[in-house]
Amino acid sequence: MTGRGFLTGLVLVFACAAPAQPQQPAFKSSVELVRIPVSLTQGDKPVEPGVLAAADFKVTEDGVAQPVALFERESLPLSLCIAVDASGSMGASFAAQVALDALRQVLTRLLPEDEVPIVAFAGHPVVVAPWTPAPDVARLATKLEPLGATSLNDAVVAALELINGARNPRPVVLLITDGGENSSRTSLSQIVTTRRQSETQVYAFNVVTPASAQRSIGRGPGGDIPMAASTNREVLPRLVGDSGGFEYRVLGGEAVATVARAFVDDLRFQYTIGYTPLKPLDGKYRRVKVEVNKRGFKIRHRGGYLAAP
Repeated sequence: MTGRGFLTGLVLVFACAAPAQPQQPAFKSSVELVRIPVSLTQGDKPVEPGVLAAADFKVTEDGVAQPVALFERESLPLSLCIAVDASGSMGASFAAQVALDALRQVLTRLLPEDEVPIVAFAGHPVVVAPWTPAPDVARLATKLEPLGATSLNDAVVAALELINGARNPRPVVLLITDGGENSSRTSLSQIVTTRRQSETQVYAFNVVTPASAQRSIGRGPGGDIPMAASTNREVLPRLVGDSGGFEYRVLGGEAVATVARAFVDDLRFQYTIGYTPLKPLDGKYRRVKVEVNKRGFKIRHRGGYLAAP
């Protein structure tokens, strides 16, 4: 049986219908517990779990120290929502092929306990695959025919709405796009509306064609990564923002596999710090800062959360 997801300018063809999602309990955490995934590097390499202990970290919320109640060093199952750009700008050179290669490279590196939906977007976003075990999504065949405008902001909204129904404790959004935005109904300030969304890390693969950028080597989590100058210097950095994610700028060829590996490794090697806020939840945005008490470590984490029950 063949399933199809249709969008103006896009056809994603699935070799078989997406398997039904097995029933499993949705992830539930304490209403008050705030979980902060922390990415650490030492030199150019990620810090593997087990190198640091809970006593090595300090957490503050709006400048007030918070007692650490949770410290996890193991790799937790991911709920990774992937949004793929299918707009006309992706038809330039081989951008569409790079985007599909990046999608496949990421999917093949995920684990059976990870879950993935796929959102495709051009003039508007469409969910073309629901929450499905990652290996089942990896086996599907896809076809990308770019056409139309680019609703990147609306695609992020659609991805975050899916995140509200994620079952795993690690919510992540990955954007695969050339970084353009010209038709969204949603502004950047309107994107995050729930606490679960505010706890989501946003990453981006900025697909850049040789015709639009000069090749370069850049630094990413895990060391040197082939990169290129961004085609849009404002939208993607603002979407990634202080979510704790990272923007990878990639060309085709070997760079795709390199970036996919760096992205998945960054997620797998993260520590998770948890605390119960000393101040009651009031629906406002709160700034969070995590520090390491030892020298030689670089740290990245989201900058805060929406303090909604």
